[in-house]
Amino acid sequence: MKRINLLKAAVVIAVSMLSIVSTAMAAPTRPNDLADQTNASWLIATEQLLSALPRSVVERDGGSALLMSFQPQARMNGVFGISRQPDLDQMSKFAAQAQTYGVSSVIRVRGHGDPEVQSLAARYGMTQASQRAVSAVTQGAVKLPGTTVPGAVVKRVDGSYAQTFLDVTLAATGVPVEFARDLVSREVLNLPTASPYVVEVDGKAVAIALGIRGGDMVALYFLFERPEARGIGYNMMVTEQLLRDSFSHGVKGAFFASDPENDVLISTFGFRAVDTWTTYSKAAGL
Repeated sequence: MKRINLLKAAVVIAVSMLSIVSTAMAAPTRPNDLADQTNASWLIATEQLLSALPRSVVERDGGSALLMSFQPQARMNGVFGISRQPDLDQMSKFAAQAQTYGVSSVIRVRGHGDPEVQSLAARYGMTQASQRAVSAVTQGAVKLPGTTVPGAVVKRVDGSYAQTFLDVTLAATGVPVEFARDLVSREVLNLPTASPYVVEVDGKAVAIALGIRGGDMVALYFLFERPEARGIGYNMMVTEQLLRDSFSHGVKGAFFASDPENDVLISTFGFRAVDTWTTYSKAAGL
């Protein structure tokens, strides 16, 4: 189920987490370009998110990071390449360390993965590879059409809405509660870098969105609607408000790990694919 996969990848971006077919080769090769900025900002935002969880491990070195959330989703634990060519020896050390924590984990790199990375992943039984595009938009390119839905109100909220976020997430994805509870907790929503929003109709929350700033960019997570509220425009409305507020408060760009069902969001707000993440994991059931 795509929404379940999105939630599993919410911290690893998709932003949740939310793929356009793209390749790393299609991304610009200039240093410090939008793809590089996006990956660097993703790491900062993810570190922020993990800091609010009951337990986490965060280490950086050699262009990669060891990120352990201790959540049941394997994609939220493991080794993540941040630079275009992270040091393979350091990734190998991080991968060995990840195995000591007793939770399922992954190895993720930018691009499509070379034979050396595939070999490293296979060493730990991670023989299943999947790809997800990362889309971004800058302040100068963002499109804000002024989306509204009659009777709907967008509210900027805080940690007191943790149960509301959990209820909408579970209704939208159908995942077990333990897959989402810590990710939309009071502590997460109250992060200084977090921007949580809900859409209400007649006082009932029908959609949610969470932005977490990482440096000069904001990561979009949990763009979820209740099943009965899909196709009306609530997700467009809440995403636009999140983007509008973020850019008005100094953010220079926004990004999320995109999913085919969010093509309309991408075309509406001016996002474009800037990079590809390849994730190596164990086959389902292993």
